[in-house]
Amino acid sequence: MRNTKTKNTALLFALAFVIGCFFLLPTQAKAATKTNTFKYDAKSGVLYESAVRTSYNSTLNHYAEVYLPNEGDHISAVKTSKGLVAKVTYSYDLIGDRTTSCYEYDGNLDSDKRLSFKSKHEISFFAVKKGTYTAKFTVKNAAGKKICTKTIKVYAGNTFPCEYITYAGVKNFGSTIITKKASGKLKVKANSDYKVKKLEIATSYDADGQLVYKPLKNGGKIKLAKENKYKEFYYQYESGDPNDSQSYYYKHDSYSSYDFLKPVTYVKVTFYDKKLKTTEEAVIHIINVK
Repeated sequence: MRNTKTKNTALLFALAFVIGCFFLLPTQAKAATKTNTFKYDAKSGVLYESAVRTSYNSTLNHYAEVYLPNEGDHISAVKTSKGLVAKVTYSYDLIGDRTTSCYEYDGNLDSDKRLSFKSKHEISFFAVKKGTYTAKFTVKNAAGKKICTKTIKVYAGNTFPCEYITYAGVKNFGSTIITKKASGKLKVKANSDYKVKKLEIATSYDADGQLVYKPLKNGGKIKLAKENKYKEFYYQYESGDPNDSQSYYYKHDSYSSYDFLKPVTYVKVTFYDKKLKTTEEAVIHIINVK
């Protein structure tokens, strides 16, 4: 599910892949775990997020995704309850044989088994006050005939699951912690709309440049990362047999190299959203500037 995006550019050193200091990721968990609010209407072929969160009295772009099945399909109108403003702020349309998929809804299905759509749209929201609202959008086809009307529940309030994070005795109210202490106790206090299910910490990388997460007790003592350098592999492909002269052998790797000015420790919070009834993840970055 695509959720709130927030940017933090206060750090001047090169944290290229940490620009999104707080981001939510669908949990790669058991099939029974609900990780998004997408609903699929088989009759109309429309896929949409049935419930989303947004902050209130904020210009941050919070939106719901809508996928439409046929070329020329479009959202003709969006009506909301009092106190909420909504409109389509982004559309991605495909023509000819090209289609798009919603990977968050389809999970890890093979490409030939995923649902295919001809367009993707984002409906953005602005709420003046904290509260629960509704937004109804109408879908029409290329000829202007109504296909369906769907309702999205919009919760305006907390979009950050953590009320505060205490590290080494200091309370922090953001997703990035700047410290000079190499170790200390870490405790995550969830906002009232959320529940912390699990904590994990990563201070190192494996041979493929992937973060190595280990379980962490909430309130337990941690030691921060010491390493600044690592490689992150984006794509690795190999075909053929290098030992067979009759076989065409091909190998391709692509990766990025990072060398931070200061080490970064990652804390992954798995939490339950009581409003959306979803299980998701947040990543907190702790940076030792000593």
